[in-house]
Formats: sequence, structure tokens, C-alpha cells
Amino acid sequence: MVTRNRIFAITVIVLVLLAIGIVVYALFPHITTPPHSLLLYTNYQSPETITNWIVDTDTGKRWEVGKGLAAWHWSPSGKYLVFHTRSPLPRQIWISNSDGSNLHKILDSRDYPSLEIKNFDWLSDNIILVNVVRDAQSYAYSLKPDTFTFEQIPNSSGFIKVSPSGQFWVEFSMQNKYSLFNLDGKRTALPTYLGDYYFSPIEAKIAYSCAGEGKFSSLCVADISMAGITNEHKFVDMRTNLYAFGEMRWSPDGTYFGFLCSPNKTETRFCAIGSSDGSIVYNWIYPSKTTRIFWSPHENKIIDFDGLLLDLKTGQVSNFFAEIGETVPSYVVDWRLIETP
Repeated sequence: MVTRNRIFAITVIVLVLLAIGIVVYALFPHITTPPHSLLLYTNYQSPETITNWIVDTDTGKRWEVGKGLAAWHWSPSGKYLVFHTRSPLPRQIWISNSDGSNLHKILDSRDYPSLEIKNFDWLSDNIILVNVVRDAQSYAYSLKPDTFTFEQIPNSSGFIKVSPSGQFWVEFSMQNKYSLFNLDGKRTALPTYLGDYYFSPIEAKIAYSCAGEGKFSSLCVADISMAGITNEHKFVDMRTNLYAFGEMRWSPDGTYFGFLCSPNKTETRFCAIGSSDGSIVYNWIYPSKTTRIFWSPHENKIIDFDGLLLDLKTGQVSNFFAEIGETVPSYVVDWRLIETP
């Protein structure tokens, strides 16, 4: 009798614990591993000696990914990481999970001998846009990582910039005209005086160079959709007053624009202005020798293509590659807040 009661009690306890577990899982399904600040960089000495590394800048952990391939960057949500071969090898596109695992090929140019595969970029996690040349004409193709489907997008002549929203992209026609285009085949003409488009990472907004005292000396910000550009706002003639140059970068939260500048024309600095009013929020000496910069995911640092690191709180400049003991010639590819498997 005692044994039977003990078995009954144990069974009740197990059932209660199981019920509690089910309730907790149902109430808190969103609990996941916190995202990591991951920096992707490449060792490059020759096409035969490419090595890519991911560094968790929060913990210092480092691991190799995509050996022998050139790294591109993470997909919009960070779910995938894309790689590609370099000339003179056949053009191939590979993808992996966010941490570099499960690397596999999704496109090989040898399967499409009549096409010349050019550049590509993520439209969404589900579609990569690929610029292709066929019979001396440019076309845009869609490549779906999940199904390996590769097909021409009707009536599209290729892309220049892709919206992070995944809804449309800027294309440039042979007639020297800019327009917006989407997967439904809709095209919206853009003003011909615009140049250097930069989509906001979080809103349906776009920044672009526009006419000020010089041909493209101002920065304009506007709302953008397939209906076109509306609510345009022109900042002070930034390129004239700050002598901005190189690529502009929105901060990850869309609050600031960052760029290299030289107000006194004697030294290179990093400048950032508020995206709402154009006020200067950062103006640090930053002796970068490149024109490509990246914001840190936590928005407290800037790094350039060569690994020159700027602390936005203190203005201190250091070399990222020296800090991690990297001695092989390297360049930065991407820096994102990523959830890993």
C-alpha cells in the first residue's frame, strides 16, 4: 500500500511539473539568446588565400567562416550570411547561417553560360537581387536562397540601391534615368538631379545628395514609397560647409548620418548630424585613409574599412586589428547585432 501511494505521489508530481513547463513555454515563447555584436572581417593576400573571421565584440570570441570565399554581409534580419567567389574563378554565391554554419552554394555561373553575373545584394531574407548582363544589356534577377530559384525580374534593368524594407530598389536605366522598381513590375520615376541614395534602416525614408551651392552639395531627406518622393527636407549646404566625402551611413537606429569630413580642409574627421534637423552631434579627428565606414551596433563606435576604430564618447582612435592581434592584411566587411543559432 505504501509503495502504491508513493508511485501515485511521484506520478502527480511529474504531471504537475510537466504542466508548469507547458504553461511557461506557452507564456514565454519569445525568450531567446540575446543578440551579439558581431564584426565580420576578411584576411586578403590573394584570391587563393582568402580567410573570413567573425568577432563577437562583446565577448572577444572569434571564429573562421566561409574559408576560401569572399564575405559579403548578413541578410536584413541577420538570419543568413552570404559569400561569393572572386575572379578569375567562376562566379558563385554561397550562404550560411548567421554564425557561418551550414555553408552551401546557391548559384554557379557555369549553370548559366549566356549570363554574366555582376554584383548582388539582399532585398529580403528570402530574395537576393542579382545584376546580370546578357547580350550587352543589363537585367535584374531574383535568387531565392531556400529554393535556389534564379529568374529574371520582368522589365527591370538592374539595381543600384536596395531598400532595407524589402519593398523596392533604385534602378538606373541606359537613358541615364533613376527610378524606383518593385517585384510587381511597378516603376516610379525619380528626379534626375538626385544622386547618392541612402535608405533609412528603419523607416520609409531616403537621404540623397541634392543641389545646394554646388551641384550635389546638400543632403536631402524625404519620405519614399512607390508613389515617389514626398516631404523633401534640405539641410544646410553640408558638403560645402563640412566638406563631406565618401560614403554616408545612417546610424542603426536611423537617428544620425555619419560621414568623413574636413571642415578646415587640413585633417580628416568623422562628423555626424541629426537626421531630423541637421545639427552636428559628432565632430572628431579621425585620420581614416578610406572612404568606407561602419557604425557599431551599439552606436558608440565607428570603424573604417581598414579597421581604424573611433570611440564616439571619448574621441579616442585605435586600430581594431592590432587590438585583436591580427597581423595579416585585412578589411572590415560588416558589423551587426545578430542572433546566432
